Amino acid sequence: INGVNNRSYALLGDPSMTLNYPKNEVVITKINNFEVNNITDTIKALSVMSVEGEVRSTDGSIMSDFNGIVNTDIYDKIETIATLGQTSDSPRTSVKLRNNIIYSGTSTVQNGKFQFSFVVPKDINYQFGKGKISLYAYSNQSGTDAKGSNDNFILGGSNPFAEEDNTPPVIRLYMNDTTFKNGDITGNSPLLLARLSDKNGINIARSAIGHEITSRLNDDDKSFTILNDYYTSALNDYTRGEVRYPLNDLPDGKYKLRLKAWDTHNNSSDATVDFIVASNGKLSISDLINYPNPVVERTSFELNHNRAGEDLEIIIKIYDSNGKFIHEIKESFPNSYSTITIPWEIKSGNSYNITPGLYVYKVAVKSKADNFESQATQKFVLIH
Repeated sequence: INGVNNRSYALLGDPSMTLNYPKNEVVITKINNFEVNNITDTIKALSVMSVEGEVRSTDGSIMSDFNGIVNTDIYDKIETIATLGQTSDSPRTSVKLRNNIIYSGTSTVQNGKFQFSFVVPKDINYQFGKGKISLYAYSNQSGTDAKGSNDNFILGGSNPFAEEDNTPPVIRLYMNDTTFKNGDITGNSPLLLARLSDKNGINIARSAIGHEITSRLNDDDKSFTILNDYYTSALNDYTRGEVRYPLNDLPDGKYKLRLKAWDTHNNSSDATVDFIVASNGKLSISDLINYPNPVVERTSFELNHNRAGEDLEIIIKIYDSNGKFIHEIKESFPNSYSTITIPWEIKSGNSYNITPGLYVYKVAVKSKADNFESQATQKFVLIH
């Protein structure tokens, strides 16, 4: 435990086991309409980069029966960084690393072929050098996958003919899923879901400091988080995408999360979302309503809860103004959303199931994961 090797370690593995790399290959055939072995164009900042490719089997032939998705990460040039060193006065070692992703997205593979395009962000390293495309394709239909990469293109400089863009990106924030409404309740470990859109795409490059996708909780600088690695463009559409970032072990209370993002032309915007954390030990219901109310022929019961993603059972019991039981609705919701809506048809054909008047409904929500249950009560009026 002493001397220069006091922090050395050995990583051991089972020599009889091999990593499960795909055997099939994803091959880039064209970049900006140039054959991959004859690329004369330089990929510049704020230019459109288009890519075409194929999924090929081990014998090099195109897999025309391959239909699925290809995940793509495109990297800026290799950078030289220095290690931190054992102590402040110890020598540092230079390491070459390619870690600046400028685009991350997914595209459809049809009959073994795919293509995609995107706007190269303004925040690349302007020096000229080789970029890299890393790809992984999979087909749920056939149960096969493939891998590939290509660094046979030059990235650098700036496009002098780029169109002007002064419009910032659009940001919509949710917790857990898109049924979330601002101010709803969540569990202690909610998922931040941010949907971003811009006609020229979202910037995830890191060559310029301060242009990252970032978040803060309650404007506390200690909670500052860079979210670039959690952003992925939408399927076949670089103009929009999502950030999915898990927040873990938040204490109970009220929260305001602020997210800031930049487009590829370095226009920025921010958005906020409010939410209330309630302990996972308690299943909580909020915002129980039915609409329309007063009711004529049909209505829908809606509620929010803090157990998004769990399997829930909901029972709605309806009573008249004298407390007499009238009707029961029982439904199950596997992998439930934050907001649940249950419709009810009161009128069957030309006749009503109940008479006009004031009614009370009691809602019981039960989690199948731990049998916790919560109840809430509301009223509605039926008119003919």
